[in-house]
Amino acid sequence: MKQLAMLDPDPASQAARLDGDLMYTVTTFRYSGASVEAIRGALLDRPWHWWKGGRVDNWTKLPDGTVRFVLWPMWLRSPARLGIELAPPVQAVETTTAGQSFPKLIVPARFSLNFDGPGRYEIVDRPDGIVLRSVFDGVRRTGFMRLMPARQVLGLHVKAEQGTLSFPFPRGTGFAAIG
Repeated sequence: MKQLAMLDPDPASQAARLDGDLMYTVTTFRYSGASVEAIRGALLDRPWHWWKGGRVDNWTKLPDGTVRFVLWPMWLRSPARLGIELAPPVQAVETTTAGQSFPKLIVPARFSLNFDGPGRYEIVDRPDGIVLRSVFDGVRRTGFMRLMPARQVLGLHVKAEQGTLSFPFPRGTGFAAIG
């Protein structure tokens, strides 16, 4: 698996590691021709039907802007499900080591069901395209997922996000389809 580089010209990159039974991942996609608003809307304004090969249940947007739903990332081929709660986005600035600054929206996330823990989505407005980062920030596998080896679960997670799962799982899942 390729290590994440902040200025990686590849439109998709990932970094992942285990710390005991905690998973830390960063999946980064660069979308040329997209807007911050389009990516924000895809994450927060409607069910994630762009997640090919999966299913979304119980999508709800609360009056305070919080969004809750259940994502079955590999519908019909895996019983794994991910509860996702997204808080309203927060404006921030991302500054590179070269001193460049770019506007960024941070969408705090909390995961539950077969994965439990914190995370976030970051949408960065860069001159070469919009960058979306999906972050597991110390997420634990729960339920039947604990029966599977942690390294295997971590591998399935990052491959599902990038859309590169192999048979019998569906290909084209994840953030590749959002643009």
